[in-house]
Amino acid sequence: MDFGDARHKQEFFSEELDARVRSIALELDLWITAKQKKAMFVTGVLRTAAEQAAIYPDNPTKPSPHTDRPCRAIDFRRTHFTPEETLALVGYFNFWWGRFKTALLLVDDRGPQHPHLHLAVYDI
Repeated sequence: MDFGDARHKQEFFSEELDARVRSIALELDLWITAKQKKAMFVTGVLRTAAEQAAIYPDNPTKPSPHTDRPCRAIDFRRTHFTPEETLALVGYFNFWWGRFKTALLLVDDRGPQHPHLHLAVYDI
């Protein structure tokens, strides 16, 4: 697992991140490392209200699993994965976790499209 900066690493291992999200992210990292010899790259974990407002200026109070505590979301960089590798990662995720209230989505809410992992409040 690689991290965009020291803040992302600290937040990933903090008690403010839901351990279920961290566990799934670590499993995805193990799988992509074994299959593609690449690591997941964390680009976002916790988000403050001010950061949320900057991303969504037209809806600054938009609910987000990044602002919940414990945090229920992680963003990853996609640029070092090919489209085929990204589809394989999403397929692996859906096979193991698709029946739970979790999602590995490709979103573009703040720049380039990137994988976003999140889960429902208490329903896993």
